[in-house]
Amino acid sequence: MDVSFAKVACLPRVFPHSHLQPSHLQLSHLQPSNPRPPCLRPPSSGPVYCFDPRHFGTTMFDLPKTNAVRVRFLRESVEDLRGSLQDLGSDLVVRRGCPEDVLPALVRQTDAAKVLQFQEVGTEEREVEQAVETALRDTDATPGFFWGKTLYHIDDIPFEDAGDIPSVYTNFRKGVEKKSRVRPTIDAPESLPPLPEYIWREDCLKKYKATRNGLLGANYSSKFSAWLAHGCITPRQIHEEVERYEDRRFDNKSTYWMKFELIWRDFFTYVTWKAGDRLFHPGGIIGNDIDWTYHDESFERWATGTTGIPFVDANMRELNQTGYMSNRGRQNVASMLSQSLKLDWRMGAAYFESRLVDHDVASNWGNWAYNSRVGNDPRARYFNIVKQAKRYDENGEYVRYWLPELGEVPDEYVHEPHRMSHEQQKLFNCVLGADYPKPMVNLDKTYERIRAERD
Repeated sequence: MDVSFAKVACLPRVFPHSHLQPSHLQLSHLQPSNPRPPCLRPPSSGPVYCFDPRHFGTTMFDLPKTNAVRVRFLRESVEDLRGSLQDLGSDLVVRRGCPEDVLPALVRQTDAAKVLQFQEVGTEEREVEQAVETALRDTDATPGFFWGKTLYHIDDIPFEDAGDIPSVYTNFRKGVEKKSRVRPTIDAPESLPPLPEYIWREDCLKKYKATRNGLLGANYSSKFSAWLAHGCITPRQIHEEVERYEDRRFDNKSTYWMKFELIWRDFFTYVTWKAGDRLFHPGGIIGNDIDWTYHDESFERWATGTTGIPFVDANMRELNQTGYMSNRGRQNVASMLSQSLKLDWRMGAAYFESRLVDHDVASNWGNWAYNSRVGNDPRARYFNIVKQAKRYDENGEYVRYWLPELGEVPDEYVHEPHRMSHEQQKLFNCVLGADYPKPMVNLDKTYERIRAERD
């Protein structure tokens, strides 16, 4: 649990990351006789960002929790926020260490009366919150918690407690749309930047529903996910801007679909709150007893994009190089790992946690569980990967971009190069086993197995 703040935040508005939690110190009085140089003194009342070393450790599968791409994004976000706060006459205290050690020390240095934090839902994050609360008992400061990462505030949803959260998204969506309201945002100072260009200047919102499943290009989806995950922007800000767009231009299925996706994000957040640590068990939320396998070579081929299934490999190579993958890609590579290979779904979720620049505990682990028959829908769901590839990458443009070894392969074979004869492989400079891997699994046979399990 680090202490996270938003790129577009104004003091004291602070926004959370799924792993990170913002803290705000409030002082009962100042200590003008403090001998520390001004540059080393925390502000009398202001935000603190703590780089928690635990978030740069390893997962249960010995994978790094945070890779270099996300570290860079995080560092740049913190630097940008600090500069923005300084421009407003404030500042950001940045520390390295466990929050339960750092925050009490700052309280003692500053005589802070209160430590305010945004509340989280992940198991590890809640454990750190408890540790901070316990550590503050030895000080004169009292802890305070606020809810701020969802579109619908926890006090406004039509469910009494965590146990009442619907297990089906549609029921959750209909409940909040009918009985809840989205709280308005607090006006930010005029000097802070507006939302990204996606909504207004590029006018991409009007076609969001049609383009959200795209694979290549800057504007085929909103790309808000990284900024949402790190707390650089809030769902309520996006929702408010979408409604402003609808008022000033027009509303259609695409503008609604942006809100629809924000509610999906809320759904996984509240489901994680409800499930607790059950979400991270092999059987997931529902305790589905599946005989998972743990084959290191299979996992390595999946993770490195060398499965011999072009659509999977292209998506995994994009993830490894950029820290990003489309939603369509995430669903298909998850299906490959947990359904076709029957590897423990948590290996895939942990790998995504390690690699994604937009990693959010609830969204990532919730989606993986959902696609692996251990989430809210236990049905034996799977994606026909080749069929999906031909639908969303009809001419193989995406696959060829990330797999240049398939650059000369005709459209007919680009998603199934194993269908080429050996002569064709040589003709198109893509010999399987030499230039590109042979398929590690017969997908059609795995689909037959999955259907049999379902029946």
